[in-house]
Amino acid sequence: YRLFKCGRYPSFVTDFDLKSIQTVYIYIYWLIRSSANQLGKSYRAHGLRKTIAIIIHARKDSTRCPNKHLRDLGDGNTLIDIALSNLSKLNNVDEKYLAVYDQELKDKVIDGVKILHREYDSVAPGNAHHSIMYRHLEDVQSDYIVNLNPCQPFLKVEELQQIITLFK
Repeated sequence: YRLFKCGRYPSFVTDFDLKSIQTVYIYIYWLIRSSANQLGKSYRAHGLRKTIAIIIHARKDSTRCPNKHLRDLGDGNTLIDIALSNLSKLNNVDEKYLAVYDQELKDKVIDGVKILHREYDSVAPGNAHHSIMYRHLEDVQSDYIVNLNPCQPFLKVEELQQIITLFK
């Protein structure tokens, strides 16, 4: 998961190409936790309330493993099903989204989760520029975004919930 301020990309987005971003994708757990805790304390001290959106990004045309989000894992579930189930368990979140282009992925959406429509250029094979890749985030109203990666089915929802609680 990745936490960053809406309307402003983290410094590494502008400093590296998209391929580099994918390798820097996951922050170290304790670093996020301590940062979230400090930010939460600072906001609460000033009587401010932060809003958080959680977004699952998915596409069918993955370069290395096409259609990976929709493949049956043997028990009738897919990566996108697990991610949506995990998303539905999170509390104290202002917005929940599934950011997709393909209809097959849109059909997987569940109650309580809205669809963020992505343009084809943002999901096409290869690396899109971040101005294209993140254009759909303009529709998000929250102050902060947590990117929930569907390729991490073993992510402990309790740990993510703990970070959100500390942050808010």
